[in-house]
Amino acid sequence: MNWIRQEFVVFLFMLFVSASFWAFQSFFGKTYEKEIAIPIEFAHLPKNVVPLDELHDTLNVVIRDDGLALLGYEMWDKPANIRLIFNKYNKPSENAAVLTNADIHTLVKSTISRSTKIVSIKDEKIQLRYSLGKKKRVPVRVKGKITSTTTHHTHSDITPDSVDVYAVDNILDKISFAYTKSLNISGISKKTHLTAEIEKIDGARFVPASVKLKVIPVVFVEKAIVVPIVCRNEPDGIKLRLFPKSVTVKCSTDINTYSSIDKNMFCVEADYNSIASGNEDKCAIMLTKYPKTVKNPRIMKTEVDFLIEKK
Repeated sequence: MNWIRQEFVVFLFMLFVSASFWAFQSFFGKTYEKEIAIPIEFAHLPKNVVPLDELHDTLNVVIRDDGLALLGYEMWDKPANIRLIFNKYNKPSENAAVLTNADIHTLVKSTISRSTKIVSIKDEKIQLRYSLGKKKRVPVRVKGKITSTTTHHTHSDITPDSVDVYAVDNILDKISFAYTKSLNISGISKKTHLTAEIEKIDGARFVPASVKLKVIPVVFVEKAIVVPIVCRNEPDGIKLRLFPKSVTVKCSTDINTYSSIDKNMFCVEADYNSIASGNEDKCAIMLTKYPKTVKNPRIMKTEVDFLIEKK
Protein backbone atom coordinates (compact mmCIF):
# COMPACT_ATOMS: atom_id res chain seq x y z
CA MET A 1 0.00 0.00 0.00
CA ASN A 2 2.89 2.36 0.72
CA TRP A 3 4.05 2.39 -2.90
CA ILE A 4 0.51 3.32 -4.07
CA ARG A 5 0.46 6.23 -1.62
CA GLN A 6 3.89 7.39 -2.79
CA GLU A 7 2.85 7.20 -6.44
CA PHE A 8 -0.28 9.25 -5.66
CA VAL A 9 1.80 11.94 -3.90
CA VAL A 10 4.16 12.12 -6.89
CA PHE A 11 1.16 12.38 -9.22
CA LEU A 12 -0.29 15.29 -7.21
CA PHE A 13 3.09 17.07 -7.17
CA MET A 14 3.48 16.73 -10.95
CA LEU A 15 -0.09 17.93 -11.42
CA PHE A 16 0.66 21.00 -9.31
CA VAL A 17 3.85 21.75 -11.27
CA SER A 18 2.03 21.37 -14.59
CA ALA A 19 -0.84 23.59 -13.48
CA SER A 20 1.58 26.22 -12.18
CA PHE A 21 3.55 26.17 -15.45
CA TRP A 22 0.33 26.44 -17.45
CA ALA A 23 -0.84 29.38 -15.28
CA PHE A 24 2.52 31.08 -15.65
CA GLN A 25 2.44 30.71 -19.42
CA SER A 26 -1.22 31.73 -19.68
CA PHE A 27 -1.08 34.76 -17.41
CA PHE A 28 2.48 35.96 -16.93
CA GLY A 29 3.61 35.19 -20.44
CA LYS A 30 0.90 37.25 -22.12
CA THR A 31 0.54 41.01 -22.52
CA TYR A 32 -2.30 42.82 -20.80
CA GLU A 33 -3.54 46.37 -20.29
CA LYS A 34 -4.36 47.90 -16.93
CA GLU A 35 -5.35 51.33 -15.60
CA ILE A 36 -3.31 52.56 -12.64
CA ALA A 37 -3.57 55.71 -10.53
CA ILE A 38 -0.32 57.55 -9.84
CA PRO A 39 -0.44 60.08 -6.95
CA ILE A 40 0.74 63.59 -7.87
CA GLU A 41 1.16 66.85 -5.95
CA PHE A 42 2.34 70.38 -6.61
CA ALA A 43 5.38 71.16 -4.46
CA HIS A 44 7.04 74.37 -3.32
CA LEU A 45 4.12 76.70 -4.02
CA PRO A 46 5.03 80.26 -2.96
CA LYS A 47 2.93 81.28 0.04
CA ASN A 48 1.15 84.06 -1.81
CA VAL A 49 -0.01 81.76 -4.62
CA VAL A 50 -3.75 81.16 -4.20
CA PRO A 51 -4.92 78.25 -6.41
CA LEU A 52 -8.09 78.92 -8.41
CA ASP A 53 -8.38 75.31 -9.63
CA GLU A 54 -8.77 72.12 -7.65
CA LEU A 55 -5.33 70.57 -7.26
CA HIS A 56 -4.94 67.23 -9.05
CA ASP A 57 -4.06 64.40 -6.70
CA THR A 58 -3.85 61.47 -9.16
CA LEU A 59 -3.00 60.70 -12.77
CA ASN A 60 -5.03 57.89 -14.34
CA VAL A 61 -2.82 56.00 -16.80
CA VAL A 62 -3.53 52.94 -18.94
CA ILE A 63 -0.37 50.82 -19.33
CA ARG A 64 0.54 47.61 -21.19
CA ASP A 65 2.93 44.89 -20.01
CA ASP A 66 3.04 41.18 -19.18
CA GLY A 67 0.92 39.84 -16.34
CA LEU A 68 3.76 39.58 -13.83
CA ALA A 69 4.79 43.21 -14.31
CA LEU A 70 1.21 44.44 -13.97
CA LEU A 71 0.75 42.34 -10.83
CA GLY A 72 3.87 44.00 -9.44
CA TYR A 73 2.34 47.48 -9.87
CA GLU A 74 -0.62 46.24 -7.86
CA MET A 75 1.24 44.41 -5.09
CA TRP A 76 4.90 45.28 -4.50
CA ASP A 77 6.17 47.82 -7.00
CA LYS A 78 3.64 50.63 -6.92
CA PRO A 79 4.62 53.78 -8.87
CA ALA A 80 6.20 56.50 -6.75
CA ASN A 81 4.40 59.79 -6.10
CA ILE A 82 5.07 62.46 -8.72
CA ARG A 83 6.06 65.84 -7.25
CA LEU A 84 5.42 68.74 -9.61
CA ILE A 85 7.86 71.55 -8.81
CA PHE A 86 5.80 74.72 -9.18
CA ASN A 87 8.54 77.02 -10.53
CA LYS A 88 9.49 74.50 -13.23
CA TYR A 89 6.05 74.70 -14.84
CA ASN A 90 5.01 78.21 -13.82
CA LYS A 91 4.07 80.70 -16.55
CA PRO A 92 3.84 84.08 -14.76
CA SER A 93 2.39 85.82 -17.83
CA GLU A 94 -0.59 83.42 -17.68
CA ASN A 95 -0.83 83.20 -13.86
CA ALA A 96 -0.80 79.43 -14.27
CA ALA A 97 1.44 76.40 -13.89
CA VAL A 98 0.99 74.25 -17.00
CA LEU A 99 2.11 70.71 -17.83
CA THR A 100 1.82 69.68 -21.45
CA ASN A 101 1.08 66.16 -22.65
CA ALA A 102 4.81 65.66 -23.30
CA ASP A 103 5.62 66.78 -19.75
CA ILE A 104 3.12 64.31 -18.31
CA HIS A 105 4.46 61.41 -20.43
CA THR A 106 8.01 62.14 -19.29
CA LEU A 107 6.96 62.17 -15.63
CA VAL A 108 4.95 58.95 -15.92
CA LYS A 109 7.82 57.15 -17.69
CA SER A 110 10.11 58.03 -14.79
CA THR A 111 7.89 56.07 -12.39
CA ILE A 112 7.30 52.85 -14.38
CA SER A 113 9.46 50.04 -15.70
CA ARG A 114 11.20 50.32 -19.09
CA SER A 115 9.26 47.32 -20.35
CA THR A 116 5.93 48.98 -19.61
CA LYS A 117 4.26 50.90 -22.43
CA ILE A 118 1.94 53.85 -21.92
CA VAL A 119 -1.33 53.27 -23.78
CA SER A 120 -3.11 56.46 -22.74
CA ILE A 121 -3.20 59.17 -20.10
CA LYS A 122 -6.62 60.55 -19.25
CA ASP A 123 -5.28 64.01 -18.44
CA GLU A 124 -3.73 65.43 -21.61
CA LYS A 125 -2.84 68.67 -19.84
CA ILE A 126 -2.57 69.74 -16.20
CA GLN A 127 -3.17 73.38 -15.43
CA LEU A 128 -3.12 75.15 -12.07
CA ARG A 129 -4.48 78.69 -12.40
CA TYR A 130 -3.75 81.01 -9.50
CA SER A 131 -3.93 84.56 -8.23
CA LEU A 132 -1.34 86.41 -6.17
CA GLY A 133 -2.89 87.31 -2.85
CA LYS A 134 -2.12 89.76 -0.07
CA LYS A 135 -1.59 88.45 3.44
CA LYS A 136 -2.91 88.95 6.93
CA ARG A 137 -2.74 86.98 10.19
CA VAL A 138 -5.99 85.63 11.64
CA PRO A 139 -6.70 83.63 14.82
CA VAL A 140 -7.75 79.98 14.63
CA ARG A 141 -11.14 78.88 15.95
CA VAL A 142 -12.15 75.26 16.51
CA LYS A 143 -15.47 74.38 14.88
CA GLY A 144 -17.51 71.58 16.40
CA LYS A 145 -17.70 70.10 19.87
CA ILE A 146 -15.05 68.29 21.89
CA THR A 147 -16.33 66.82 25.14
CA SER A 148 -14.93 64.59 27.86
CA THR A 149 -16.43 62.30 30.47
CA THR A 150 -19.12 63.58 32.85
CA THR A 151 -16.62 64.52 35.58
CA HIS A 152 -14.35 66.48 33.24
CA HIS A 153 -14.37 69.55 31.05
CA THR A 154 -11.85 70.06 28.26
CA HIS A 155 -9.23 72.69 27.59
CA SER A 156 -7.71 72.87 24.10
CA ASP A 157 -4.33 74.32 23.18
CA ILE A 158 -4.02 75.23 19.49
CA THR A 159 -0.63 75.26 17.76
CA PRO A 160 -0.24 77.62 16.01
CA ASP A 161 -3.08 79.71 17.44
CA SER A 162 -3.11 81.94 14.35
CA VAL A 163 -2.32 81.41 10.65
CA ASP A 164 -1.61 83.50 7.55
CA VAL A 165 -4.34 83.85 4.96
CA TYR A 166 -3.62 84.95 1.38
CA ALA A 167 -6.34 86.34 -0.88
CA VAL A 168 -7.25 89.32 -3.04
CA ASP A 169 -8.51 92.42 -1.20
CA ASN A 170 -12.27 91.88 -1.51
CA ILE A 171 -12.00 88.34 -0.10
CA LEU A 172 -9.31 89.08 2.47
CA ASP A 173 -11.40 91.86 4.05
CA LYS A 174 -14.19 89.37 4.84
CA ILE A 175 -11.98 86.87 6.67
CA SER A 176 -11.57 87.46 10.42
CA PHE A 177 -10.92 83.91 11.62
CA ALA A 178 -9.58 80.61 10.33
CA TYR A 179 -12.03 77.86 11.29
CA THR A 180 -11.09 74.20 11.48
CA LYS A 181 -13.18 71.59 9.76
CA SER A 182 -15.94 70.48 12.10
CA LEU A 183 -14.76 68.23 14.94
CA ASN A 184 -17.26 66.20 16.95
CA ILE A 185 -15.42 64.12 19.53
CA SER A 186 -16.79 62.87 22.85
CA GLY A 187 -15.68 60.77 25.79
CA ILE A 188 -12.11 62.09 26.07
CA SER A 189 -10.64 61.02 29.43
CA LYS A 190 -6.90 61.66 28.93
CA LYS A 191 -4.62 64.12 27.17
CA THR A 192 -5.24 63.76 23.43
CA HIS A 193 -3.34 65.14 20.43
CA LEU A 194 -5.27 65.87 17.23
CA THR A 195 -4.58 67.37 13.81
CA ALA A 196 -7.31 69.62 12.44
CA GLU A 197 -7.42 70.89 8.87
CA ILE A 198 -8.35 74.52 8.26
CA GLU A 199 -11.65 74.81 6.42
CA LYS A 200 -11.09 76.03 2.87
CA ILE A 201 -12.52 79.27 1.53
CA ASP A 202 -12.83 79.78 -2.23
CA GLY A 203 -10.22 82.25 -3.45
CA ALA A 204 -8.16 82.09 -0.25
CA ARG A 205 -5.22 80.03 0.98
CA PHE A 206 -4.29 79.37 4.60
CA VAL A 207 -0.68 78.74 5.62
CA PRO A 208 -0.28 76.37 7.35
CA ALA A 209 -3.33 74.42 6.17
CA SER A 210 -3.70 72.51 9.44
CA VAL A 211 -3.10 73.00 13.16
CA LYS A 212 -2.33 70.77 16.12
CA LEU A 213 -4.76 70.47 19.02
CA LYS A 214 -3.80 69.32 22.49
CA VAL A 215 -7.02 68.47 24.30
CA ILE A 216 -6.60 68.29 28.06
CA PRO A 217 -9.44 66.91 30.22
CA VAL A 218 -9.69 68.90 33.44
CA VAL A 219 -11.52 67.74 36.58
CA PHE A 220 -14.12 70.31 37.62
CA VAL A 221 -15.83 70.47 41.01
CA GLU A 222 -18.71 72.59 42.24
CA LYS A 223 -18.02 75.58 44.46
CA ALA A 224 -20.47 77.74 46.43
CA ILE A 225 -19.55 81.34 47.28
CA VAL A 226 -21.52 83.93 49.26
CA VAL A 227 -21.46 87.22 47.33
CA PRO A 228 -22.80 90.59 48.61
CA ILE A 229 -25.50 92.24 46.50
CA VAL A 230 -24.59 95.67 45.10
CA CYS A 231 -27.34 98.26 44.59
CA ARG A 232 -27.25 100.36 41.41
CA ASN A 233 -29.01 103.55 40.31
CA GLU A 234 -30.16 104.66 43.77
CA PRO A 235 -31.50 108.26 43.57
CA ASP A 236 -30.08 110.91 45.89
CA GLY A 237 -31.67 110.69 49.33
CA ILE A 238 -32.86 107.09 48.81
CA LYS A 239 -31.38 103.96 50.34
CA LEU A 240 -32.39 100.55 49.00
CA ARG A 241 -32.13 97.89 51.68
CA LEU A 242 -32.15 94.25 50.61
CA PHE A 243 -33.05 91.13 52.57
CA PRO A 244 -30.84 89.16 52.47
CA LYS A 245 -27.85 91.40 51.71
CA SER A 246 -25.91 88.59 50.03
CA VAL A 247 -26.67 85.55 47.90
CA THR A 248 -25.04 82.21 47.20
CA VAL A 249 -23.41 81.79 43.78
CA LYS A 250 -22.59 78.30 42.58
CA CYS A 251 -20.24 77.36 39.75
CA SER A 252 -17.99 74.58 38.51
CA THR A 253 -14.28 75.25 38.67
CA ASP A 254 -11.02 73.54 37.81
CA ILE A 255 -9.79 71.63 40.84
CA ASN A 256 -6.36 73.27 40.40
CA THR A 257 -7.80 76.78 40.75
CA TYR A 258 -10.54 75.94 43.28
CA SER A 259 -8.87 77.69 46.22
CA SER A 260 -8.10 80.88 44.26
CA ILE A 261 -11.74 81.57 43.33
CA ASP A 262 -13.25 84.08 45.79
CA LYS A 263 -16.21 86.44 46.14
CA ASN A 264 -14.30 89.45 44.75
CA MET A 265 -14.33 87.82 41.32
CA PHE A 266 -18.15 87.92 41.21
CA CYS A 267 -20.71 90.69 41.18
CA VAL A 268 -24.43 90.39 41.89
CA GLU A 269 -26.49 93.54 41.29
CA ALA A 270 -29.91 94.89 42.16
CA ASP A 271 -31.17 97.77 40.00
CA TYR A 272 -33.30 100.38 41.75
CA ASN A 273 -34.97 101.22 38.45
CA SER A 274 -36.58 97.77 38.38
CA ILE A 275 -38.71 98.63 41.45
CA ALA A 276 -39.00 102.41 41.02
CA SER A 277 -42.59 102.17 39.76
CA GLY A 278 -43.71 100.94 43.19
CA ASN A 279 -45.59 97.97 41.76
CA GLU A 280 -43.00 95.34 42.62
CA ASP A 281 -43.10 93.09 45.69
CA LYS A 282 -39.61 91.71 45.10
CA CYS A 283 -36.39 93.15 43.73
CA ALA A 284 -34.76 91.20 40.89
CA ILE A 285 -31.03 90.48 41.15
CA MET A 286 -28.59 89.48 38.42
CA LEU A 287 -25.12 87.96 38.23
CA THR A 288 -23.20 90.52 36.18
CA LYS A 289 -19.58 89.45 36.62
CA TYR A 290 -17.76 86.14 37.07
CA PRO A 291 -14.37 84.65 36.10
CA LYS A 292 -14.13 83.29 32.56
CA THR A 293 -12.46 80.16 33.92
CA VAL A 294 -15.58 78.90 35.74
CA LYS A 295 -18.39 76.90 34.18
CA ASN A 296 -22.15 77.23 34.65
CA PRO A 297 -22.18 80.14 37.16
CA ARG A 298 -25.61 80.76 38.68
CA ILE A 299 -27.26 82.52 41.62
CA MET A 300 -29.46 80.54 43.99
CA LYS A 301 -32.03 83.37 44.14
CA THR A 302 -33.22 85.63 41.35
CA GLU A 303 -35.12 88.07 43.58
CA VAL A 304 -35.03 89.31 47.19
CA ASP A 305 -37.16 91.32 49.61
CA PHE A 306 -36.47 95.04 49.85
CA LEU A 307 -37.19 98.20 51.80
CA ILE A 308 -36.83 101.78 50.53
CA GLU A 309 -35.55 104.27 53.08
CA LYS A 310 -35.26 108.03 52.78
CA LYS A 311 -32.00 109.42 54.12
